[in-house]
Amino acid sequence: MINELSRLAKSIENANIQTEKWHPRYKIIPKITADAPCVRILLKDGRVSRLCRVGSETHKFIRKYGDNQGSFPAMNLTSLFRITDENIAKIISAWIKANGVGTNFEEVKSWCTESNWSEKTANKYRISVIKRVSELKEKTDGVFKTDDGIEPLNVLINDLKPLQDPAELHRQLHVVALDMIEKGVDVQLALQTLFYHPKKKGDEKNLSVIFDSVELGDRGFSTIERAFSMGLNSALLSENSDSEDGQGDNKVDAFGLPYSDVKDSMPKMVLPIGEVSLRTMFHEQLCQYRYGKIENGSYPLSSKKIQEIKDSFEWLALESNKNKTWVLTGKGEVFFAYPSKIPVSKDSLNTVQFFAGIPEDSTSDTEGIGTDFLAIAENFLEFVSKTKKYDPDNVPDHIQLFALNKYDRARSRIAYSRCVTPDVVIERSKEWRAAADNLPPLWRLNQPKTLFPLSIAPVMNRIWKRDGTPISDKYRHTGRYCGIDLFFGVSRSELSGYLSELTHNSESMAIYASNALRSKNRGVASFLKRLKETLSLMGMYLYWMGIRKDDYMNEFPYLFGQLLKISDAVHELYCEEVRKDVPTQFVGSSMYSVASEMPLQTFNLLIQRVQPYLAWCRTNRKKHKTANYYLYQYTIIADKMKNIFPMPTHFSDAEKAQFFIGYLASFENRTNNDKNEDEMKGENDNV
Repeated sequence: MINELSRLAKSIENANIQTEKWHPRYKIIPKITADAPCVRILLKDGRVSRLCRVGSETHKFIRKYGDNQGSFPAMNLTSLFRITDENIAKIISAWIKANGVGTNFEEVKSWCTESNWSEKTANKYRISVIKRVSELKEKTDGVFKTDDGIEPLNVLINDLKPLQDPAELHRQLHVVALDMIEKGVDVQLALQTLFYHPKKKGDEKNLSVIFDSVELGDRGFSTIERAFSMGLNSALLSENSDSEDGQGDNKVDAFGLPYSDVKDSMPKMVLPIGEVSLRTMFHEQLCQYRYGKIENGSYPLSSKKIQEIKDSFEWLALESNKNKTWVLTGKGEVFFAYPSKIPVSKDSLNTVQFFAGIPEDSTSDTEGIGTDFLAIAENFLEFVSKTKKYDPDNVPDHIQLFALNKYDRARSRIAYSRCVTPDVVIERSKEWRAAADNLPPLWRLNQPKTLFPLSIAPVMNRIWKRDGTPISDKYRHTGRYCGIDLFFGVSRSELSGYLSELTHNSESMAIYASNALRSKNRGVASFLKRLKETLSLMGMYLYWMGIRKDDYMNEFPYLFGQLLKISDAVHELYCEEVRKDVPTQFVGSSMYSVASEMPLQTFNLLIQRVQPYLAWCRTNRKKHKTANYYLYQYTIIADKMKNIFPMPTHFSDAEKAQFFIGYLASFENRTNNDKNEDEMKGENDNV
C-alpha cells in the first residue's frame, strides 16, 4: 500500500488540504476503557496532589514522547500492590464493579503489603522521567513556550524532580489512593491504582498514567489538553526540520529522495481500528535474506516520505471522513474507498458510500443501510460527469479500494484491495441496478431497495431457522467483500456457488414468511426486512446467470411456488369461513421443503390435498368475492402450468431460487374492469 498512499499524499497536497503532522516519536496513548483507565497524577510543589480519571473525550488529545522502553509525560506503570489471595481478589473485583460501593477502608489498608513494582517497572520509570525528559528538554528548550513566556515542559519537570526515585512515587501514590478511599472520592479508580491480581507468575499488567501539574492546569496548559500536545508537537517538529535527511550519504529511497539508514521501526498510524504500523519487516523472517536487504532496507523510505505517507493516511481516516472515505465493516476491520484526485469540495468526497451506503447509526456496521443505492449512484455519476465537463484536469484516474484487518493486538494486514476506474464503476452500477430490478411485485411487501455491495455478505451469512431467527450471528462463511467482487463481475461457477449457499441458508425462511406476512405483530418487521434483502439478492443472482423475470415467471419453478401460495390462500379462507379456526400452517407451506427437493411428487400430492378447499370456493364463488378471486388466480396458474412438459423431478439451485420467489410474489392482477377491493384482499397490505 506504500505506493498507493504516496499517490494519496500527492492528491491531498494538490487539493491544498492541510494534514496534521505529528512527530514520529510523539504517539497516542492506549485506548481507555473502564477496565483499563488512564490515571492522571496531578503534581504540586514536588508532591502528588491527587489522582483523577482521564475521560474518554480527553483521551484523544493525549500523547506521549518515547517508545516501549519509556515515554513522557504519559507512560505505562503498574498497579501498586499484588493480591495473590483468590478470595480477596474477588472482593476487590466486586467493589470495583460496584463503583466502590461497600469498600472497607481498614481491609484495603491491611492488604497493601506486597509491592507489584518489580525492578523492570522501576527501570522503565527511570528511563521515562530521566532519559526521555532529558531528550525532550534538549529538543524543545526555549521553543515550547506559552504567550506569557512560560515553558510548560519545564514547569512539569520541576514538579516531578523530587519524585525521580520510583520508591518515593510508589509511597506517595499509596498514601493518596488510601486517602481517596477513606474520603469516598473515586474509590473505583483508587482500587484500580492500588491492586492487581496476577493471572500467572510474573504478570504485572500495565497501568496507563499521565503526569500533570496543578500550575499548568491553572494556566490552561494541562498535559491532557490539546494546547499542550499541539505546542510540544510543534516544538519537536521545529527541531526535527533542522536536519536534512540523508545529507552526505549519497543514498536515495524507493522514490528517489535522499535518505539515511535508520534502525527505528516504522511509525504507527492512528486509524479507526487503533494503531497500525505502516510496515513491519522483522529480521527473523529469513525469507528476506535471499535479496540481501532486510527490514527497512528491503524497501527504503526517507524520513520525509514516511512522514508524508503517515500524515495522508491519518487524514484519510479522520472521524470527519467517516462514511466518506472509510467505514467500519466489523470488529477490528475498516474499509477505505477514495478517488485518486481529492475533490476540493469535501461534500463530493463520499466514495465509500457507493459501496457501503450510510449506516443507520454511527455504531452499526454495514448491515444497517440507510441510503438508497440508486440515489448514491446518480450522485457519483453526476460528480464524475461535472468534473469531466468543468474541471477535466481533476478527473480521478482511478478509485482505490482496500480494507485493513487487525487480526491480533499487535498486527494488522490488508484484507482486500482493488483499483478501478470511475468509468468502470459507473458502467457496473448500471448492470447492478438492472439486476436489482429482476424481481416481480412481492406479496404484502414493498419492493426491496437495491442492496449495496458491502451489504451482500451479511445476507449470505445468515442461516435461518423455521421460527424466523438466524441460527447464529457469528457464522461467516462468505467473505465481507464478496459483494464488491460481485459488483465488478465474477465467473459463472462462482455465481452458482453463491446462489447454492443462499438458497440452502434461506430455505426455512419461506416457511416462516407465510405466517409472518399474515401477522399484524410488529415484531416480525426485522425478519421481513431481511426477507426482502434475501429475495433481492436471489433476483440479482438469477439476472447475472442470464435468467430474467419476464422468462422465469412463466417457468415451472416460479409457477409451482405460486401454486403453493394460492393453495395456502384457499386453505386459510376455508378455515376462516367453515372451521372458524385458522391453523398454524397451511397446506402449501407444509409441503414447501419437500416440494423444493421433489417437485413432481409433491405437485401430485398438492393437487389432491387442495381439492376440498377449491370445491368450497366453487360452491361459494357467487356470494363470496374473495373465493371467486382465488379461483381466478388458481385458474391462471393452472393454465400456464399445463403447457409445461415434462415437469422436472428435481430443482437446480437456480430453480429453487425461482421457486422461493414465486412462493412470495404477488398474484397476477386482473385485467377486466369489475375487480373490486374485496377481491384484492391482502394484496395491497405493504410492510
